[in-house]
Amino acid sequence: PAEYRMTILKLKDGRSLSGVIASSTEQTITLRALNEETTLERSEVETTTTLENSVMPEGLLHAMTSEQTRDLIAYLMHQGQVSLKK
Repeated sequence: PAEYRMTILKLKDGRSLSGVIASSTEQTITLRALNEETTLERSEVETTTTLENSVMPEGLLHAMTSEQTRDLIAYLMHQGQVSLKK
């Protein structure tokens, strides 16, 4: 889905940030990266590029068994933290 596509923001100060758009308003954009969320004023952003592909690695499911694929999808759909099997 579009909400999981990587977005690259080029800022007016020369920096580039990448992540998934967590939220946006008329004034701000909140970008979610691996470890953090960064909220920027839209006036700081020079360009916004959204990649066509998801952040999920291409071909990931080809190397997995049916059971592993099922477990991964169940994990991703879970509402909270999933406890480890013992």
